[in-house]
Amino acid sequence: MKDSELRLLLSQLSPHFLFNTLNNIYGISLTQHQRVPALLLKLSELLRWVKLKVRTKSTAGLIELFSW
Repeated sequence: MKDSELRLLLSQLSPHFLFNTLNNIYGISLTQHQRVPALLLKLSELLRWVKLKVRTKSTAGLIELFSW
């Protein structure tokens, strides 16, 4: 992946994205609370992946991350 594509991906992980994601998880928790732990783990994996890939400027593993 090119640097510009990586920057585009990272720009989408803005505070707005995180705010919306947490609000969606909250909404799901009201009716389907059993799904929340798995959703939080996936969010954690995504944020961990982004942090690692920003350092290495690599996109390896992106497909596997989102294959859930």
